[in-house]
Amino acid sequence: MVASNAKKPSNTMSQQVTKTVAKPTIDQNALYKGKTNNAMGSGDGTTNTPGNQGKPTGSTLTNNYNGTGSGNGGDIGLGSRKWVSSPVKPEVHNISGKVVIDWVVDKHGNIVQVSIGRGTMVDDNALIERCLNAVKNARVSADENAPDNQQQHTTFIFKLN
Repeated sequence: MVASNAKKPSNTMSQQVTKTVAKPTIDQNALYKGKTNNAMGSGDGTTNTPGNQGKPTGSTLTNNYNGTGSGNGGDIGLGSRKWVSSPVKPEVHNISGKVVIDWVVDKHGNIVQVSIGRGTMVDDNALIERCLNAVKNARVSADENAPDNQQQHTTFIFKLN
């Protein structure tokens, strides 16, 4: 008798595993839900109408308004204190970016400390030094009731011409 190499059929059943693919979900927080208020705020200018104000040719990078469109309303974020002589922005034509200068003023209005601030996006050391000097040479109004030292920052924005 000759032995057969054929295998006996198996009595076990094979199972196929089916994978279910998850349906994509929509993040409701990422969707625009429409206007959330009726724009009843006071706005950024000298009137009580909502929205920013300024000259059509003015800069949108300002946060204050003095009626001239220059963006220098005098508010420096130190309560009632204002610039007596504000920093003069260095004039450049071949650099684009932002220089932030952190500074400390005493109660007499003297800028007593300056340093390069976080958010500076210019790597031109000469320009940064000119910005530091511009703030050093500025002066703030005195306030005998102010703390001995107050901290603030000034941002210079440079655009290619």
